[in-house]
Amino acid sequence: MKNDEVIIRVGGAAGDGVQSAGLILAKVFSRSGMHVNTYNYYQSIIRGGQSWYQIRASHREVRSQGDGLDVLIALNKDALERHTNPKINEGGASPLPKEGVAIMDSAMAGYKEFDVDYTPVPLGEIALKYSKNTLLKNTVAIGAAMGSLQMNFDILADVIRDQFGKKGDIAEQNVKAAREGYDYYSQKYKKIKKDLKVGNEKRYLIAGGEAAGLGAVTGGLKMYFGYPMTPASSILHFLAEHSTQYGVFVKITEDEISAINMAIGANYAGVRAMTGSSGGGFSLMTEALGMAGMVEVPLVVYEAQRAGPSTGLPTKTEQGGLMQVIGASQGDYPKVILAPRNIEELFYLTRDALNIAERYQ
Repeated sequence: MKNDEVIIRVGGAAGDGVQSAGLILAKVFSRSGMHVNTYNYYQSIIRGGQSWYQIRASHREVRSQGDGLDVLIALNKDALERHTNPKINEGGASPLPKEGVAIMDSAMAGYKEFDVDYTPVPLGEIALKYSKNTLLKNTVAIGAAMGSLQMNFDILADVIRDQFGKKGDIAEQNVKAAREGYDYYSQKYKKIKKDLKVGNEKRYLIAGGEAAGLGAVTGGLKMYFGYPMTPASSILHFLAEHSTQYGVFVKITEDEISAINMAIGANYAGVRAMTGSSGGGFSLMTEALGMAGMVEVPLVVYEAQRAGPSTGLPTKTEQGGLMQVIGASQGDYPKVILAPRNIEELFYLTRDALNIAERYQ
């Protein structure tokens, strides 16, 4: 592990607020002038199971989730066992090493199975001071994690207030709970030995679907047609949420076949339109893709890859669609396949895709 970077992992069950907690942490680092890379591991269920969210931050550019772990926030015993056990390699992630810190509720203080630094914090007890909502303990844990690194608490407070928007009372409850978690850790445990270089320059924190959506808007997108399918749904959600702001018409269709045919129809009428899907959803689009090639109508399809075959694993990542899109549909008409390597390229290549399709049809 490098001394000028930090890796934090939040682990818990689906429905425990793991992703929300992870996003708050990621925003604190990005607003502290650091580069951030996140990884979200979750199962295709609404509640239960096991999920985790990892943040890697440094003043240097970070392109992967890394190969270590500094701080573990374990929201339940299962997460504590999984991520401190050196024999378990959950989702390809590194277990907490000897010098790592495990933050968990004091109710689990008796658990000390492995050679790591267990730092119990009364998460639930502190949370109950401010609200009966059990998820408030996550905020206490976030405060403790920031205390372990001695990050600027004011930045964390601003992120929490932004997260809860107009819910003023709830926001302040969370700020106070985070403050108490921060102070508890700072007074009871030692600061982690890190030389993090923070600054005043705030950096963007942007996900893949958002980058693709913004790239499409800058490329002149006027219509987007789609049917929800993870992980392609993120661009659909982003464009739908900001449709009025960016002047983009968004239609959620009855299926993927309708989506691609509507996009073809809009482009035929002279309107820049695109569609998107993943895995089996894109498979349903291939016949219409051949029609677009035959009649020379410009078309852009956003294919968000996931593990296959068939319907596949909706919440796991794999370069599972590249060969599929290269050989999709009938005939030997040329196709342009743009495969971005990172978020920045995704933004620019989505913009370029609309221009290329219009130019070469």
